[in-house]
Amino acid sequence: MPRIRTVKPEFFQHYELYKAEEESGLPLRVAFSGLWTQSDREGRFKWRPEQLKLGCLPYDNVDFSRVLHALTTRGFIVKYAVGDAWFGVIPSFRMHQVINNRESESKLPAPEQGHIEQPSNGGGLEHDSDYEIDKNPRVDHACPTRLKHAQGEGKGREGKGKEGERVSSEDDAPALEEHDEQKTVNKKTDTVPYQKIVDLFLTRLPELPAIKKLSVARQRKIKNIWKSDPKFQSVEFWGGYFDHIRHSDFLMGRSKDFQASFDFLIDGAKFLKIIEGNYHGTKGQPS
Repeated sequence: MPRIRTVKPEFFQHYELYKAEEESGLPLRVAFSGLWTQSDREGRFKWRPEQLKLGCLPYDNVDFSRVLHALTTRGFIVKYAVGDAWFGVIPSFRMHQVINNRESESKLPAPEQGHIEQPSNGGGLEHDSDYEIDKNPRVDHACPTRLKHAQGEGKGREGKGKEGERVSSEDDAPALEEHDEQKTVNKKTDTVPYQKIVDLFLTRLPELPAIKKLSVARQRKIKNIWKSDPKFQSVEFWGGYFDHIRHSDFLMGRSKDFQASFDFLIDGAKFLKIIEGNYHGTKGQPS
């Protein structure tokens, strides 16, 4: 059953979603906001493209399976299976929605109860190979951290907290629940220092837009870069990478009406362009 959701003004300035729509040629912005109304209070929905299309894009002549695929490969939604049934979840849902207390509890299984699908490159979309998704069960929260959970909007209420507010790990925000921390990262197999990388971003580039949460999608992008080359597998490299970015007028917003977001900086294809100096006017990797 569809639910009433609200939207923040900042949604219309979502640069990564705009670029994804431009690259794919699909109406991703309307579809993504439409999925909020089709999701339960945990941001979960049944993976039924035909039915979802009726709720999100009833009049558009578009294959909604491709729309879902484009959103999945770019980390806006996650597809997972529990038994023989397929579901989807919006990782950022609880960041931006305050749920009416009268709304019933979710009856759909959580992602960690099944396995997350690794989307293949297809459907005429570009750059899908840059968004590889692990099959390991994940939850929406990141590795042990103290990033603040921003609350969004609910029925008839404006969301608490400002989108774009910078939050560091040293803020007096509540820590993530212990059981979520344990489910998210298996420390024996995943040694990527996600939180240290986020802390470097917060301290080295305080002028850039905020990051409120180390989501599953962000973990995945960082991990893809970390595993792609041994020289990227050190905290020192990432410190140099963020220092390198400071010298780019374009990325820092000093030359045009644009500032690079954290998601822009950890996008696989853009990451390589940045370290090669394509946004600096000169070539060269960070020290």
